[in-house]
Amino acid sequence: VSFLKNTLGGSTRVLGIGNFKVDKTSSVTERVAVIESFTTTNDYYAQDLDIQRFLINKKAKWGQKSIGYVYRGSMYFV
Repeated sequence: VSFLKNTLGGSTRVLGIGNFKVDKTSSVTERVAVIESFTTTNDYYAQDLDIQRFLINKKAKWGQKSIGYVYRGSMYFV
């Protein structure tokens, strides 16, 4: 959240439980954080590469296969 505060002006974080199916018979349930940030289109595009780099670094640090983010209603994965 500090990164988004400094980059885009602020954010909101909500902790929860997420799950997904691995195959037809098994699933994974894990703790998740949903983080939202609002900014102008111009400010987002000015920081787009920094945001992607930040997410890629977090993905590696947290040992995730991917991290998803939503921009203007479309979901992207890094």
